[in-house]
Amino acid sequence: MISCRWLLTKSHRSNPAVTQKAAQVFQYIVQALEAEMIQGQIATKVAASAKQLVGRTGINAEQILQSLTPEGQATVKNYFQ
Repeated sequence: MISCRWLLTKSHRSNPAVTQKAAQVFQYIVQALEAEMIQGQIATKVAASAKQLVGRTGINAEQILQSLTPEGQATVKNYFQ
């Protein structure tokens, strides 16, 4: 699993491994948010990093979110509003 601390730093922004596997990284973040493995301020900051990742790479975030249950989607979408 990806470290939350690493996600919150700027070092991942130009990391080719993240760019090449952006959809997988986003999916891991979504799964952690859905399972409430990260919460509060950390979850908010990780979600902000995930939004930037989506914006930079153009991955289809909606498609990944649709793989969740309706309840899971609601939990995760709260962080992206």
